[in-house]
Amino acid sequence: MRRVQARAIHIGADALAWPGHAHMSVLRGCRDTLTRMMRLARAAGIQEQRCLAGTQATCAAVAETIACEATALAPDGLLVVTFSGHTEWKHDQTFWCLHDGEIPLGEMAACLAGAAASACIVVVADTCNGVALRRYADLAATLVLIAACGDDQYTMNYTTSEFIVRLEELTFPGGIRNAGCTTYRWLHEQLQHDTPDVERPEIWTNREAAWLHRPFELQTHD
Repeated sequence: MRRVQARAIHIGADALAWPGHAHMSVLRGCRDTLTRMMRLARAAGIQEQRCLAGTQATCAAVAETIACEATALAPDGLLVVTFSGHTEWKHDQTFWCLHDGEIPLGEMAACLAGAAASACIVVVADTCNGVALRRYADLAATLVLIAACGDDQYTMNYTTSEFIVRLEELTFPGGIRNAGCTTYRWLHEQLQHDTPDVERPEIWTNREAAWLHRPFELQTHD
């Protein structure tokens, strides 16, 4: 199996065909979010990227793609996963809503579990209840979750996600790495600055050392 040093997967669930999602609004900024995140990943040096949007964002395709890429990730590799879509909470579970159904976040975490312990996974969740994945993140690999909002919070359905715009401006403005963005802790503080309590971005990680990592950068280990 060819080991991948850095890869990005961008999921845009803006074409919901499952009857259970008939009450949900069409996401206006989904494609813009994917475009910006693909540009951000490219600026970070991640050349291998895959986009699953609209009718391609099925439960099977999302689960299979993420599981395969996590398993194929090289030791010390970096996997970036973007999700732009609706999130639903019911029956004591949280789900990402996809084209043909919904996938529990516990299953999402299981798909990521194939990554090596020395690898890093960054999930950018541009969705309501964005930080909810941390409840299920019992992974050997380092996980950094960059969420548009906290638990029990909701994002606004604008044509452009203010969260993603701000994330790009703080990390790679104009496609150039921001020299001042040196750690995830710094990024966390900047994302939260001057944002409303009801929609406050949040960064979470399962490894204390990751707070000192430079965002979206491969980590080297002696």
